[in-house]
Amino acid sequence: MNYYNYLFALEAKFQTISAFVEIDERNYHTFSTEIALIFLASCSEFEVVAKELCEILEPGFKNRYSRANISNIADVVLRDCPMIIDHVVDVQFFDKHYLPLQGWRSDNSPNWWSNYNSFKHNRSENYHFAHLENLLNALSALSIVNHYYIWKKLCPNKQINSASLYLNRIPTYFRIRGVQYDGLRYNDDFDI
Repeated sequence: MNYYNYLFALEAKFQTISAFVEIDERNYHTFSTEIALIFLASCSEFEVVAKELCEILEPGFKNRYSRANISNIADVVLRDCPMIIDHVVDVQFFDKHYLPLQGWRSDNSPNWWSNYNSFKHNRSENYHFAHLENLLNALSALSIVNHYYIWKKLCPNKQINSASLYLNRIPTYFRIRGVQYDGLRYNDDFDI
């Protein structure tokens, strides 16, 4: 499974939204069905890729935690990759910057994640949590976890900033500050 292709598809949907809702702090609490769809997909994909990352960091993780939650994921990811919470994601073309995992601990989920769970489990009362700011943070976090997954899978002995991403495309909007993206190269022998 090429997890980055899913991020690219979500970025394309984000681009459509940005044509209708300006990416501006004054619109951060704008919510809609389209934002909700992308928010749900982004958070769900974050969890999927984070579990795959956990499996690399701690082989057998998915068997031990068949119903792993964000706390189980945090225990493994933050033990092996504590700097993941410090990454800034620059949203290209909008001059916006996010630290979507700042403050993440096994006993403290990021605000966008808590809002996602509230929305997912009680949509009628928490529909307003599927807003633009949460979407931007979820997509930023997804970008980070995708990079960590590829980094740990392909370049486990290198520093993250020196582990370039060799992709068939470069992320259009959500790029981690200080990470070198080398696009238009892809190893067909390795499915990411």
